[in-house]
Amino acid sequence: MKPLPRVDEFDIVKLRFDHPLPVTAAKELEPYCRDKPKILPASVENHPRWTHTCLLLGPTSGCWAVLKRLLGTSISMECCYVEMARDLIVRRAELAQELELCFWRSAVLVGSRGSTATYPRDDERWCTRLHKRDVPVNLATYTDLPRKSNSPYEGRLRFHAEIRLTGAEVIRGAGLTTCEDFAAFDFDAFWARRLKLYEFPRKKVELGREISGRAARDLSATALTNRANKVLRDDALAVNGKLSMHQILKEHANLKNRLRPLTFDEWQKVGLKLGIDSAL
Repeated sequence: MKPLPRVDEFDIVKLRFDHPLPVTAAKELEPYCRDKPKILPASVENHPRWTHTCLLLGPTSGCWAVLKRLLGTSISMECCYVEMARDLIVRRAELAQELELCFWRSAVLVGSRGSTATYPRDDERWCTRLHKRDVPVNLATYTDLPRKSNSPYEGRLRFHAEIRLTGAEVIRGAGLTTCEDFAAFDFDAFWARRLKLYEFPRKKVELGREISGRAARDLSATALTNRANKVLRDDALAVNGKLSMHQILKEHANLKNRLRPLTFDEWQKVGLKLGIDSAL
């Protein structure tokens, strides 16, 4: 099965500087971003060193060479927020929605901490987010917003996933410190390190068997199905109504050793082949 077109990119990058950028900075950076950069004075109450901020929307690789030149040798930079986005381009909205459900049934975010996001909420009702805002590592998805202007596949339907990193320390840990780091960033390696994917059982009996472990040998098919139904109907194991492997493994940690791990490309093939598993 032919894989879907895929786009890896920085969706949002927030930077801070210890001196103001040249007055021409926004104009020079704009051709390499999805929208005009927002460069503003910063509140120095919590971070007295950093006096100015810059918000880049969809910066391309060419943006970083321009920014490096603008910084020169006298301006220091630090990144305090970044969204690494991965889009799968689709022809039908229904396929994007199926991929999103399949994704949450497979995805485990590595290194995440914090309470699960609750719904409904006042902000970001258009996306599904694993944790509340401003945790160091977060995961979010959506399907109802087409690709934005001034970007590859502009206006096309998509399944969109993004890993959000908040805080300079965790961002440095991802290997992002300098303009060169952003320009040469290895998205594949980052996603493979931060996101683990597992093949979700295709039938309720299989799910019940995997959850039960050794005890499964003494259980009937009906009993295994009942155990699977308990998992499938447990709201605590869902994120915004979507069954979540991340939440399941928090409750059934040993299950991870009985599930087949998938690369992102392997997961995509499973998702395209099965969509939402009708057997469940």
